[in-house]
Amino acid sequence: MRRMGLIGAVVFLLGAMAVSAAGAPEAETTGFLSGTVVYLEGDVSVNGIAADFGTTVRSGDSVRTGTHSSCDIVFGEKNIMRLYEETLATIDFALGDVSVDSGSMGVVFDKLANVVAAHGNKFQVRSPHVAAGVRGTVFYLKIEDESSSYLCICNGRMVYEDREGDRRTAAATNHKAYRYREVGGEIRSTLAPLLYHDDESMDEIAEQIEVDIEWGGSGGSY
Repeated sequence: MRRMGLIGAVVFLLGAMAVSAAGAPEAETTGFLSGTVVYLEGDVSVNGIAADFGTTVRSGDSVRTGTHSSCDIVFGEKNIMRLYEETLATIDFALGDVSVDSGSMGVVFDKLANVVAAHGNKFQVRSPHVAAGVRGTVFYLKIEDESSSYLCICNGRMVYEDREGDRRTAAATNHKAYRYREVGGEIRSTLAPLLYHDDESMDEIAEQIEVDIEWGGSGGSY
């Protein structure tokens, strides 16, 4: 396993979101055009090219992890995504959008203000079954199979929208999960138990950007 601490002056990952707060000075936006791989284990590639510590992830790039592999990508100083094994994610900076086609990811967004200013103060993460609009949030997403996605708001607030356009807003201080499953061509959502992750695993991600998650309740319940 290979590890590396945070690289100073980490640049953006999830958004060439041209912080288009109309008239924003160029100097305020250029730092949020890419992200940096700060942790790497196993087989990780960006656009089909092997990644390494310090690899830059730019707008439109696709990141893939292999079996028993993972990577952390930091952007905007206090925001991080961990892609777990066998994950394929495409990042569209211009739209403020991450599309996850397979696998799973854990996310800690602690400082999105400049990143999402051009997108209604919301960043979107999508699976084939559900999209989640996030701000300052800790969450976990896993595509369980071709017909099912598992999405947990671990700490914070999210707006969920399934493929049919049904929306719900949810908040939690210690995990609230939903399963979105395709049945007969329709997407159905149900509450789900805490699976695949816990407080400790999310804390481990947050430590990479020196963030302390303020958990409520106990034991990862909701």
